Amino acid sequence: MLLKGVNKVILLGHLRQDPEISYNKFGKIIAHFTLATEESWQDKVTGQQRESTEYHRVVVLGRLAKVIKNKTKKDTQIYLEGKNKTIKRQDDNGKDNYLTEVMVGERNGVIQITK
Repeated sequence: MLLKGVNKVILLGHLRQDPEISYNKFGKIIAHFTLATEESWQDKVTGQQRESTEYHRVVVLGRLAKVIKNKTKKDTQIYLEGKNKTIKRQDDNGKDNYLTEVMVGERNGVIQITK
């Protein structure tokens, strides 16, 4: 079987705030949160320790969203697997805006609470 592409995201980080919980028109639960991932390294020139933080907007669907609702809060560390999803929206002036989120669904997603 020939693969046409791979869209997989793996993150380990901390929730920056409590997750936002909502429900779609069919009553399915959805969790939204920002996950911070941190890296550190030693600068080769100065020898100083450096740090960098990236923020990822995450959307979790279905039974995994229930886990987020019941088991997480601000500063919870989680491991997740999902995929990138880009949404196109138009503002009031007709300008296209794009938002990329990490989507963690029931079929393709993994959530593990690590702390």
